[in-house]
Amino acid sequence: MKTKLSWPWAIAIFYICFVLLLLGYVIYSTFNHIDLVSYDYYTQEIKYQQQIDRINRTRSLKQSVEWSYDREKKIIILNFAPAQNDQRISGKIIFFRPSDASQDKTIKLKPDKNGIQLIPVNSLSEGFWRIKIFWNLNQLEFYQEGIVIIE
Repeated sequence: MKTKLSWPWAIAIFYICFVLLLLGYVIYSTFNHIDLVSYDYYTQEIKYQQQIDRINRTRSLKQSVEWSYDREKKIIILNFAPAQNDQRISGKIIFFRPSDASQDKTIKLKPDKNGIQLIPVNSLSEGFWRIKIFWNLNQLEFYQEGIVIIE
């Protein structure tokens, strides 16, 4: 004697599996930690026109900030354009770690009279970092971004 699975039972089994799968996903997502790019994302989104203006000003410069990473000395060398060295530069450098927001680090921008700033990276963990440089020059704001891989 063969018994066939009737449609009501098949639909019930389907919905039970669906609910179990959905509950499993909800449980998984509550225990999974996801870092946001920024905690004040919506506030920054509203102010994004200022960021666009900073980027456009930086693009209009003949030379902007250059940097290099010295693996042996474990330092990042920031070098501002010679035209900017005669003026007072202020700002900040943000080391942004996309994989772990708790490792993000902000450093005050203090180039010497030659426009060079040495930044030791001993306190930063190895791997992928995004450098965000905000600086003020003649009451204008500038911004440049790049990537460095610390080894």
